[in-house]
Amino acid sequence: MSLDDRRMDETIAGILRFGVTAAAILTVVGLVIYLKGSGALPPEYANFHAAKFPKGWLEAGILMLIFTPVARVIFSVYAFARLKDFTYVAICLIVLGLLGVGWFTGGA
Repeated sequence: MSLDDRRMDETIAGILRFGVTAAAILTVVGLVIYLKGSGALPPEYANFHAAKFPKGWLEAGILMLIFTPVARVIFSVYAFARLKDFTYVAICLIVLGLLGVGWFTGGA
């Protein structure tokens, strides 16, 4: 494994680590806000609604989890282009295109 390959692997690992950590922090902040606002009240299981959760923070955490692998693929396109490995650039662009199609069509 060359120095460039190792640096690329370390950068990808850092992107993934950052994305998951940021998603966890956003989600925990949303949970803390929820518990601080209504955590002392006894739970009403019959009338539970997810709408009572602070959606902004939780949705941001979920979006961060969704965009983390997308950021990895985008970085991989850049890194493989720098290494002049155009086969992998093409593969990454196909993966990125499939992610975009799935995102915009709602498909899995």
